[in-house]
Amino acid sequence: MTAPLRNLSADAAGFAVLTPGDWGYAAISYPAVEQTANSLEADTGDLLGAAIAHEVGHLLLGKAHTRSGIMQARFRLREIEMAGRGELLFDAGQAGKLRAKIRSQSTSIPARAESRQ
Repeated sequence: MTAPLRNLSADAAGFAVLTPGDWGYAAISYPAVEQTANSLEADTGDLLGAAIAHEVGHLLLGKAHTRSGIMQARFRLREIEMAGRGELLFDAGQAGKLRAKIRSQSTSIPARAESRQ
């Protein structure tokens, strides 16, 4: 993708598209992640992981951002470093919603057959 998407901030590393029901999709721009990480002198992998978790969070929780944690709109060096230490988290309310959503959806997903040897 070479042209920026309309209504997407120039410094966005990804986006999620929410559709009616429980469907949607998300995308991450690796070049944007790499550029941001380089400009902040941060670890690219840590930012990539945080961006993926953030966009999956939108798919499961909706479009809202928070003032702190994994669902904040922008990550600074501090948040990327927290992500690298496993400390950039969903808040308690978000975690509860995630668990409930996963539980409700897992009852409609058939159990996977044992792997074949």
